[in-house]
Amino acid sequence: MNEEDLEMLRIRPPVVACVSGGKDSTALALWLQEEHVEHRLMFMDTGWEHHETMTYLRDYLPGALGGEIEIPSQKWTFESLVRHEKIFPTMGRRFCTRHLKQKPMIALAKATGAPMVVMAVGVRRQESRARAKLPRWSEWVGHSNIWIWRPLIEWSVEDVVEIHGRHSVLPNPLYLRQARRVGCWPCVFASKEDIRFVADTDPARIDTIRKMEEDLRCEERSPTMFDIGSRAVPIDEVVKWARTSRGGRQFNLFGREEGCALWGMCE
Repeated sequence: MNEEDLEMLRIRPPVVACVSGGKDSTALALWLQEEHVEHRLMFMDTGWEHHETMTYLRDYLPGALGGEIEIPSQKWTFESLVRHEKIFPTMGRRFCTRHLKQKPMIALAKATGAPMVVMAVGVRRQESRARAKLPRWSEWVGHSNIWIWRPLIEWSVEDVVEIHGRHSVLPNPLYLRQARRVGCWPCVFASKEDIRFVADTDPARIDTIRKMEEDLRCEERSPTMFDIGSRAVPIDEVVKWARTSRGGRQFNLFGREEGCALWGMCE
């Protein structure tokens, strides 16, 4: 830990480590163990994760991380929330994050009764240009007793892989099949490559999205989960676009992370 960490943790506030089944949040929990930071493990279930991620979270990670992973009850799932709002989340209207992740975290912080609560997250600057601008510590706007701590902010993906190996912790199996992201399946802000991976490996999820779009269209709206450029596009057209080599908007990351080769686990 650096001096800023030591100062912020001086009064020993409750620390909640937010895990998702992804490599970065697992690395975060392992690092907290190494640094002997007392913490709770928390997973915010959106109801939109891949079944292998849920199995990994429930059956493997608690033993690997040496502690129970708490899963707060949720009023909504991603699908029920979209149907309630009668529209999919957008960049300017990210109600999924607000209702499925932020509100449960705020409720948890208030329930502790502590003057300060620390939410530790496995965010890294290398992941995207937006995250490259984030500080190591920041106060949650509007909630002066909640601080967001990003202790892995300077880490590389190689650092993340290395700490898994140091503790003999296996990654989410989806990574070994070339998945780059294993949280919401898929996120409404998924890249072209992410959408292609979901379509190729989990066509049932594409069927679910198609049904949601069709049902919402019956509400005299025409919402779709994804846009290409500024145009709302039905999921089947999005999948066709995702399977092309060029064209359309992509969210470019700073680096590419390659399946089993990255983890040194190819047969």
